[in-house]
Amino acid sequence: MYIKWLGHSCFKITLKDGRTIIIDPYDPKVGLKTVDDEAEFVLVSHSHYDHSYTEDIRGSYKLINSAGEYSEDGITITGIEADHDEQQGAQRGRIICFVIAAEGIRLMHLSDIGAMPDDDAPLLVRARPTCLKRSIENLLTNAVKYAGGAVVSVEKDRGDVVIKIEDDGPGIPEAMLEKVFEPYYRLEGSRNRESGGTGLGLSIARNMVLLNEGSLVLKNRPQGGLCAMITLPAIEAKKRA
Repeated sequence: MYIKWLGHSCFKITLKDGRTIIIDPYDPKVGLKTVDDEAEFVLVSHSHYDHSYTEDIRGSYKLINSAGEYSEDGITITGIEADHDEQQGAQRGRIICFVIAAEGIRLMHLSDIGAMPDDDAPLLVRARPTCLKRSIENLLTNAVKYAGGAVVSVEKDRGDVVIKIEDDGPGIPEAMLEKVFEPYYRLEGSRNRESGGTGLGLSIARNMVLLNEGSLVLKNRPQGGLCAMITLPAIEAKKRA
């Protein structure tokens, strides 16, 4: 499964068999561009009081205006009612969050912080998607380059959400764990210039996290390897009445 962020709260999901899902497309009538990609089906979560924009969507679409679940050829999509505030003067109707399960992966698309079932509440953070994506991409690139791969986990730690990217590589000397965040700094040794690079990846990754009011630290794992840990303030989902 490949997920591409298209901006705002719009995502394009490409499954292994080539099928494409587009969720919550842009509405050109509130100043945002229309998604004109082809897709097997498009999920539309907005129901507007003052206009409809479904005619601008390429491919077949499903306008979901209520909570519920349906399945289609190996894909299960659950709609959950959520809140929506006004944006750029548009009069909004009801909005639905999507929980999509396909190919053994479960993901949440959340247009707004809304009503979540108590036993199914996702881990939520308020972040700039492009910044967070760039940070995680840089950390994963480092892990693949120097250790051949990584394991990514997400967990709640009191009032924070923690994203861990852990590898089985050579690690970094303790005295250098902060130094490597300096621009253009490159280690001599196992994680070094033999693999190329400019020495900016970790510096950019930390700056992107700081823009989201979070933190990024590196720690050597007791069993060997490195753990890059992003910590971001959590947002509590509203519970159903």
